[in-house]
Amino acid sequence: AKATEIASKVDSVGDATEKSVIQFSAPMHGFLESAGTVKVAVQRIGVPDQTIVVHYETRDGTASAGEDYIEASGDLTFAPGELVKDIAVTLVDDNQWEPDETFDIVLSFPEKQPDDCRGAQLGDPSVSTITIINDDNVGIEFSLSTF
Repeated sequence: AKATEIASKVDSVGDATEKSVIQFSAPMHGFLESAGTVKVAVQRIGVPDQTIVVHYETRDGTASAGEDYIEASGDLTFAPGELVKDIAVTLVDDNQWEPDETFDIVLSFPEKQPDDCRGAQLGDPSVSTITIINDDNVGIEFSLSTF
């Protein structure tokens, strides 16, 4: 019932229309740098009986695409009845100590939706911040001196 309340909107004519709401399952996620490919869940709330396409793309924060993670973008298609889809992003594991770094994954709608789409909206959160948790040693090196 609550999901339907969230997705229920009144259009300009005053009729109630049911919409799907697409959003991340959480506004923030943290993964160890050595995790490899990680998955971030996108969920549909509300009307599940239509096809919805949502676009995603990564955006640099303090983490840089190509150095700290592999840039990702694409479309997720929610078929009728599907409630959760995952976005996969690969983290770059180096052996260099650095502070934890972040990047965002941003959702948007493409201009064209499938014919059976009766309406959808982005929920909150439509941006998820990913923290790459450094798991490398500080790297202090000691050497012996001969006197």
